[in-house]
Amino acid sequence: MPLFSIITPVFNRQHLIGKTIISVISQTHEDWEMLIIDDGSTDGTISIVQMYEQQDKRIKLVHRDRPPKGAATCRNLGLQRAMGKYVIFLDSDDQLRPFALRQRRQALTEYPDFDFLVFQTIKKDLQTGKEYGLWHEFSPQENHLTEFLSLRSPWQTAGPVWKISSLLKHSLFFDEKLRIWQDVDFHLMVLYKKPTYKLISDYPADVIYNVHRDTLSQRSYDYKQRRSQIYFLHKHLMFNKNNSRAKEILKQLCTRLIYKNFEQRYFDNVIRLLWLKHIKMNMI
Repeated sequence: MPLFSIITPVFNRQHLIGKTIISVISQTHEDWEMLIIDDGSTDGTISIVQMYEQQDKRIKLVHRDRPPKGAATCRNLGLQRAMGKYVIFLDSDDQLRPFALRQRRQALTEYPDFDFLVFQTIKKDLQTGKEYGLWHEFSPQENHLTEFLSLRSPWQTAGPVWKISSLLKHSLFFDEKLRIWQDVDFHLMVLYKKPTYKLISDYPADVIYNVHRDTLSQRSYDYKQRRSQIYFLHKHLMFNKNNSRAKEILKQLCTRLIYKNFEQRYFDNVIRLLWLKHIKMNMI
């Protein structure tokens, strides 16, 4: 059984997936498996993954075999197949630094009783190769729940190393109904369970988050993604109905989205009606 399972969803990333795989193969700690879950790629992604799979038995290509389409389903399929004691969710356009698994193993030895540990991420311009700062400066004073509710993620998806047994114990999976904000939602659902965790600030950043024109967060939203926003807001209002601070943060987020609604033509009246029906009523 490997110590680490690295789960990577992928869709049409033939120009990026090779670098992600190489970053895992290059780890100085070798006790890992990498599960790459393809979401129906139509370019050369599958051929590239198969090439590495043939070269290294620790790499395993998995095809999404059930709906719905999306990274959430792929990550869940990977989590269900993972054989490791710990899991890392690594996106198909990001990389691990060569020492990442070695230093995570060391930290897990120092702090074995936590449900997860969180490591720093460095941001990098994919085109120029220039690194330009951390994803977020860790601060013990932060309220991580409210940070995620505000969509100011205090850590990047690959930052945590999760104890798989803790996730499965609480049936913590990615919400497959969401088209966007899946990572934010997942971390919120974890934090609602009040897990034990630690931010590892005295270790160097070991994840590279590549900023590029295909980064999902930079794309314009379609209608289904707008519906996901409504679903997300309604879901977390229900979880925080007795938390006045959380409700205020979500109310501010609703307001931001409604203002965008009036400013951007691809917001249609259905979204406004959904907001009024499912969100505003729950704030009264």
